[in-house]
Amino acid sequence: MDLTAVLFLIGFLFVFGWMFYMLFQSNRKEKKNKQQVAQSLGFSPLEADTNLTEKICNLYRRTWANRNYQLRNVARRVIPEGEMFLFDLLDASTEDDSPIEHQAVALISPTLSLPPFTLFPKASQQYA
Repeated sequence: MDLTAVLFLIGFLFVFGWMFYMLFQSNRKEKKNKQQVAQSLGFSPLEADTNLTEKICNLYRRTWANRNYQLRNVARRVIPEGEMFLFDLLDASTEDDSPIEHQAVALISPTLSLPPFTLFPKASQQYA
């Protein structure tokens, strides 16, 4: 093997390692930013238990799709009406844990009796 091939291989491995490191740093920074935003809104980090996971995942389950959902970056805030949660929902049945929701909000209240519903941001007048 000549020197050019060895240098090319070393360069390729260096670039690949650098890209992997940057991806890792980006994910870490994103998680830290989500935690800071949640704390600024009065939420505290929470490790999702199976009960909470089931309650939230049941809202997304469809009879024709066999999916396995997973909660990440969960934060909780106690309010007078019950508990409010911020979370990321992932489809763990795929290889890459496809995101379903980013920083979604759930309200669990024993006093409110509301049907399941979804809120969407108002469309810009430019696109309406």
